[in-house]
Amino acid sequence: LCSRVFICPLFQAYLESFYKFCKTLGGTTADAMCPILEFEADRRAFIITINSFGTELSKEDRAKLFPHCGKLYPEGLAQLARADDYEQVKNVADYYP
Repeated sequence: LCSRVFICPLFQAYLESFYKFCKTLGGTTADAMCPILEFEADRRAFIITINSFGTELSKEDRAKLFPHCGKLYPEGLAQLARADDYEQVKNVADYYP
C-alpha cells in the first residue's frame, strides 16, 4: 500500500476528470464509458480499503483516496472509510450490487 498511496491520488483525479468529461459529452460516450468508470472507481475503493487493513493509514486518509464517481459515492464510500474488517467490506459490497 505504501507505494500506492502516491499513485492513488493521481488515478483518483484521472477517473474523476474522465468521468466528468464523458458525462459532459453525453450520448453514446456517456452511456458506454460512465458505467465502466463507475465500476473502476468502486473496484478501487474496495481494493484501497482492503489493502489498508493492518497499515498505518488512518480511516480519514483512506477516505481521501477514494474516487468520487462510482455507484458507492457518497454513502458507500463513507461506509468503506469506516470499515474495520472484511465483514464490513462484504456488507457494503452486498448492499451495492
